[in-house]
Amino acid sequence: MAAARARSSCTSATRSSRSCAPRRRTRRARIPGRRRRPRRCRTWRDTGNRGNTGFGVGASCRAVVGAHARVRGRECARGARHLHARCAALGRPVRARARRPAPRAGRGALPARAPAAANAHQLRPRLPGRPEIPAGPERRRRHSHGARGTRLHRAPQAARHGGLSTLAQRQHGAVRRTKGTRARGLAGRYNPTHAVILGVEVREHAVLAVAADDAGAITRRGKHEGATGSSAVDAVRAALGGAQPAAIGLAVRDPFEHGVPEVAKAVVAAAGVSMSPRLLTRGCAVAVGEQWRGAASGASQVVALVAADSVHSGLVIDGTPFEGAHGLAGAAAYLALNPVEREDYRRFGSLQAEIGAAGIVRRLVWRIKSGDRSRVLEMAGGDIAAIQVQQIFEAARNGDGVSISVVRDTARYVGMAIANLVAITDPDIVVVGGLIAEAADQLLQPSQTEAVRRLPKSIAESLSVVAAALGDDGGPLGAARAALIVK
Repeated sequence: MAAARARSSCTSATRSSRSCAPRRRTRRARIPGRRRRPRRCRTWRDTGNRGNTGFGVGASCRAVVGAHARVRGRECARGARHLHARCAALGRPVRARARRPAPRAGRGALPARAPAAANAHQLRPRLPGRPEIPAGPERRRRHSHGARGTRLHRAPQAARHGGLSTLAQRQHGAVRRTKGTRARGLAGRYNPTHAVILGVEVREHAVLAVAADDAGAITRRGKHEGATGSSAVDAVRAALGGAQPAAIGLAVRDPFEHGVPEVAKAVVAAAGVSMSPRLLTRGCAVAVGEQWRGAASGASQVVALVAADSVHSGLVIDGTPFEGAHGLAGAAAYLALNPVEREDYRRFGSLQAEIGAAGIVRRLVWRIKSGDRSRVLEMAGGDIAAIQVQQIFEAARNGDGVSISVVRDTARYVGMAIANLVAITDPDIVVVGGLIAEAADQLLQPSQTEAVRRLPKSIAESLSVVAAALGDDGGPLGAARAALIVK
């Protein structure tokens, strides 16, 4: 008994001394010939071995970590139970009993096409993209010279002029009647039953004169170099051919400019009448002429912008030229576009210094002197002083980089001027003439884009910018028309 107590006290002492040390687990020796039990996973130990009655022993293990068990190829105890469908095998499935799917219901066959005619290839147009015109006689008309042409009938009169006023329709009808036999009969001679109107335009280096009837048909023209009274006399005599005009219109740059009274007296003396001419500015004359017989025919509110050696503009309101309180309206050359103080701005005006003929050449010369190379210098024979504005436009068409840059800047200034004029007047149409019309392929669309960019949407949507249609006849013909309008 004493020996047993001594062993138990020794054992308890030993345990108390070893309570803090971790217990080492000895590995049981393997018995030969005995099969090793399968290894259990942690989920089985935590759930299945504790009496989980949901799906039986081992079912919860497969439900929770089934994917993990399939990947590692392990199974829980008591075998694998296939509670779910097996995964589909990879590869191409084989049909059972070699069955073929039923054929799909096909679409119905198209109806048979009608057989082509033997000469079908001859009925098509020979040129690519040429519209086919029906050969029916009702679509053709016989011309005055007896030939049967291929032009289609014109639209009815009401459809083509439905948006114009009654006055504009009457004016268009009068103009249209003069384009035919009447206009050809007046070529080179005068019909004594119609009045003759004289229109004269005095430019920087020439005087232009036209004789027209009361409908706007030009019968004769006269031109003489110089801007003096003698040049005006020669031009008027060449235009009249001995006839006496019923009215005279004279277009000048500034009615109060020195030398204008002398030119007016010379025009009256050459015409052989005692009446005084109707004076107006050149820009106003161009606006009246284009509204009468040109690109703005039929419009009631017209603005004209002309850029040549000088720059001027004009305004027509309800068919009547607007001349201002002193007859100087339309001095667009002095539109302020640049706040920089320059000598040419003070002498010629900001706009004329940029889009006038001399201003365009001056900007190109500055680029050449700064080191840029341009073909224009070769076109002028190597002489900078011999450069012309037409050479700049031609070089820009041929791809000269410096000329293209100068033309783009010119279009920007033109667009700014149009935006300023349109913002104040709100016209039906804007007519650009002079150099802008001559280089319309390079200046018209860019200038309109620049103007639209600087205008409000309500005004920009109705903006229409067109090139002048009368050319050099715009100023003299507008002066003749103004002579018929009571001031």
